[in-house]
Amino acid sequence: MLPEFKDYKFPLPPDKLHDVLAFASMYIGDSQTVAIEAAMMGVPSLRCNTFARRITILNELEKDYGLTKAFLPEESDNLLATVQQWLNDLDDVKKEMKMRRKEMLEESINLTEWQWQTLCDKL
Repeated sequence: MLPEFKDYKFPLPPDKLHDVLAFASMYIGDSQTVAIEAAMMGVPSLRCNTFARRITILNELEKDYGLTKAFLPEESDNLLATVQQWLNDLDDVKKEMKMRRKEMLEESINLTEWQWQTLCDKL
């Protein structure tokens, strides 16, 4: 790791990331993976990178469920405005994200149940 980035290193063991996310008020970053994980947990999720609007699962989470938002680097003013807007109304934003997460999960296939049923059907 480059010395100039030392202060930004995640201070806990990597296996604690989801614990931190679960209690986070919001995720703001450039990681697609962490944005997906936060969104799936119902944590308000904003990301800024050159891959914005180019990854199918994130597009679905954004367009179909409103669980995340993407910004290109040149859209940083819009990102900061959204951060401010969400912070001003954080309790309502968090409640809304939890409801959207619930809707997303209700509309999704339970993979374990599907696999079990498929296996039972073959027996």
